[in-house]
Amino acid sequence: MLETFRGENSVHQIWEDVLSTVTDGEEMYISGVDERLFLKEHRKELTRFIEALKAKNITQKRISCEGDYFQLEGSHLEYRWIPKKFFNPIPIYSYASSVATVIWGPPEQIVILKNADLADAYRRQFLFMWENAIEIPKRKN
Repeated sequence: MLETFRGENSVHQIWEDVLSTVTDGEEMYISGVDERLFLKEHRKELTRFIEALKAKNITQKRISCEGDYFQLEGSHLEYRWIPKKFFNPIPIYSYASSVATVIWGPPEQIVILKNADLADAYRRQFLFMWENAIEIPKRKN
């Protein structure tokens, strides 16, 4: 099944879908993470979403760009880097039996594909990237 959304606040559709389909204790994966883009337009809603994930014990692995130390707070969020030459700030989510992407626009566009085989394929690709990604070093003061 394919769902598309356009316009302001369409990214909230992914967050609603995640919270309604991911069960307590599961893990989800996001590549292309640049938290500043989310916070710029969706700070309050993103904060609520992250708190809801924490309440449901849903963990996230997030891949961001090498050198980007800007991260959201939470013990249920784990970050790694990929080199700048491979990074693109188009978030791709993998959760439950869905793959979703955010195209920032304008206008903001969201595509959610609900297909267990596709979700499994992307999850495997993500985990390959994750295993080869750079663990974020502690910042030196």
